[in-house]
Amino acid sequence: MPVIALITDFGEKNWFAGEMKGVIYGISPDATVIDITHQIPPGGIRTACFTLLACYSSFPQGTVFCNVVDPGVGSSRKAIAASNGKYFFVGPDNGVLSWVFLKENVRTVTHLTNSTFFRHPVSSTFHGRDIFAPVSAHLSSGVSLEKLGTQFSDFKQITFPASTLDNGKIIGEIICIDSFGNLITSIGNAMITPEYQNSSMKILKTGETLLFGRYFQEFKPLDKLFYTGSAGFVEIAVNGGNASEVLKINIGDRVEITAPDPI
Repeated sequence: MPVIALITDFGEKNWFAGEMKGVIYGISPDATVIDITHQIPPGGIRTACFTLLACYSSFPQGTVFCNVVDPGVGSSRKAIAASNGKYFFVGPDNGVLSWVFLKENVRTVTHLTNSTFFRHPVSSTFHGRDIFAPVSAHLSSGVSLEKLGTQFSDFKQITFPASTLDNGKIIGEIICIDSFGNLITSIGNAMITPEYQNSSMKILKTGETLLFGRYFQEFKPLDKLFYTGSAGFVEIAVNGGNASEVLKINIGDRVEITAPDPI
């Protein structure tokens, strides 16, 4: 049974996500549609990009990921689809798919130009319903990428924030804030080798220092900590609180981890 997984910034109050599902089921009635989230902040391309990166590898082979955070809808930006050989990815060419493309070494994508596979008439403000949902459904039903349009390689890419190691200091930045207010950094868990597991983190914007922990219950309520997160990246939390609000930092703010002894 094919799986189609949705990420949008449509929220839950309106009919937009539900209408996309209706279009999908009209084309691919045997599909299983999974809502990864519809709570991406409006126009939050980087958050949507990370959300897909964080979870796609847990899905079964053949899943079609439809990522619709599209502030440029109706403009000259392209609609695209691609595959890494295991999954399909569908969305606007605004960088929302680029971190998965980077990880999976996707070099070419398909510009969705064959309107046979669209819903008509195509609205200039709702390509999620009229282009991305039907294309996702057709892919899940076995239509090949080659039938959907033409390939190109100069697709929009958002550079993943680099993490650096300099004189024993690991430097990265905040790339996502989850629904608990936890702050996800660009520092991969693999960089936290044993010598860093008794280390401290400094938030460069405020100068505040945090200690490393393995799990929340090592700390008192409202203590601040950093830890290796489940999505593969170092995270910052306040035990029982909202780190984003308490620490007053946001996406793009930089952090620095220092080992206890010089390396």
